This record gives sequence, C-alpha cells and structure tokens, in this order.
Amino acid sequence: MWKAITEDALSNLLEGAEAEMATPVLAFWEYIRVRPVKWQLPEWGDLGGGFWVVAVLGP
Repeated sequence: MWKAITEDALSNLLEGAEAEMATPVLAFWEYIRVRPVKWQLPEWGDLGGGFWVVAVLGP
C-alpha cells in the first residue's frame, strides 16, 4: 500500500537536490522555499493526510 513520504525523507531529498543546483537556480530556490508543511485541499492528498508544500511563489 502507498505511504506518504515522511518529513525527514522529504528533507533529505531536498538537501540532495540543493547540492546539485546551479547558483542561479539555488538563489531562486532560496527565495521561494518554505519549511515543509502539509496542506489540506480535498481531494488532493487525502490519502496521505495532505500534501507537502516546499515552496511558495507569490502572495
């Protein structure tokens, strides 16, 4: 059965991706990233108790 990714596993994936980012991409990522947080929006993510938000662009 499918299981949602844990916050620790997600953080590890993000850290690995950040290490591979080119300088301009990393600068943009640092501008839009937020601490991972689970958001709720039925029906998307209901199975995993919500979905992880890792970046926000705009208001």
